[in-house]
Amino acid sequence: MCKEIKFIQLNGAPTKVITWGKSLGEKFYSDDHKELILVIPGNPGVTQLYEPFLDNLYAQLQKPIWIVGHSGHEKPEDFDTTQKETPFNFTLEAQINHKKTFIETYIPKDIKIHLVGHSVGAFSSLKLLEDESIKNRIKKTYFMFPTIEHLGKSKNGLFMTRIIKPIVPIILFLAWIFTLLPALIQIFCIHIYLFVTGIEKHHLDAIVKFVDPFILRNIFQMAYDQIRDATKRPDDKLMKHKDILQCYYAEIDNWVPRKSPKNLMATLPQLDVEISKDGEHCFVLYQSKEMADIVVNWFR
Repeated sequence: MCKEIKFIQLNGAPTKVITWGKSLGEKFYSDDHKELILVIPGNPGVTQLYEPFLDNLYAQLQKPIWIVGHSGHEKPEDFDTTQKETPFNFTLEAQINHKKTFIETYIPKDIKIHLVGHSVGAFSSLKLLEDESIKNRIKKTYFMFPTIEHLGKSKNGLFMTRIIKPIVPIILFLAWIFTLLPALIQIFCIHIYLFVTGIEKHHLDAIVKFVDPFILRNIFQMAYDQIRDATKRPDDKLMKHKDILQCYYAEIDNWVPRKSPKNLMATLPQLDVEISKDGEHCFVLYQSKEMADIVVNWFR
């Protein structure tokens, strides 16, 4: 498999990018392949969690696929998190501008983009479509389990604001303690967590890496920014982009108010909306292959 994993400097911060089929900077020669699938992850924006899903997707489609992580959600081994000043702002707005810069800098102008946004990645994708220069390059936009409205009223949104937010300093302190443990103990603890939750075992390394106070702080920053910003559903924007938009919801999704998907279908029947009975919001942890098969069907 033609896959490359690297960190690039983007808007002053190290950013992890994984590519399949075409590397950053590589030319697209054939007109038949002047298309690219660009994936914007959810939160946490840990690209390593998406690898099994995208390995499966590339194996079936054989189309170039790139995923760009959220800055501050993954870091190179030599990254110094003790700096008092960082060159990057880890807010949601900054993360959206970060993706805009990536598209403008790394994707050739003549390449048509299939934009795939998961969770907050869908919220970010909708914001990117407001830029006409980017929208004109988008062939299709796919929202997977989108969190674009009333996030603070969802079951997990309420839990995050009422229970987690007051104890974030304690969580960050415990994460710092975790990083001081010997590697074998860290791995043992995560093994237990995977066993209890049923998460796929190959995610062990990714989860060990993001239990880090620097990374968790940025994850919480992005989450609370979106809870603040994802309020009223942007019907005008959804209708404006309806011809290139496809939405995929789960019937039960603790990050989306229960009635939102069916309400969306009833209010905006012109939109392409699908509701899955057994879909899982955090599909990268439990349903990588199953979700890849669904996305392949969208393309075919």
